[in-house]
Amino acid sequence: LVDYTKVQPMDRPITEYYFNSSHNTYLEDTQLFGISSTRMYVAALAQGCRGVELDLWDDANGDPEVTHGHTATSPVTLSHVCKAINAYAFVKSPYPVVLSIEQHCAKKNLHKQATIWKEVFGSRLVRPSPFVVGQPPAGALPTPEEGKHMFII
Repeated sequence: LVDYTKVQPMDRPITEYYFNSSHNTYLEDTQLFGISSTRMYVAALAQGCRGVELDLWDDANGDPEVTHGHTATSPVTLSHVCKAINAYAFVKSPYPVVLSIEQHCAKKNLHKQATIWKEVFGSRLVRPSPFVVGQPPAGALPTPEEGKHMFII
């Protein structure tokens, strides 16, 4: 494994760093007809990727699934994707993993996503302090060092 601390200090705000990320991470093939799978998340994380994308859509029951909407790509459940990410996120690097959400789900179903994230990632999910209108944010994002083994949505 690479000792990333030898490359540069990791004690600055996370917003000051570039990191490897992936677009349409779930797709094994084209974004029109490809298969969606958890294997692609495992592969991206194994290559040191710190940012993965989840395109979220409601299935027929209103449950969240990862797929490329309005195409012939296959879906994979959000729960399966999160479990795969959780299992492989820190094999290559201890630094935080950013989950980029492309949100297409109905507002009434968003609580289902939150439940999955809390159940799968638990205390390793970065949770910001409550926002108060007219006041500066109470908490900032962690530095990469502070965010080791954490998930940021």
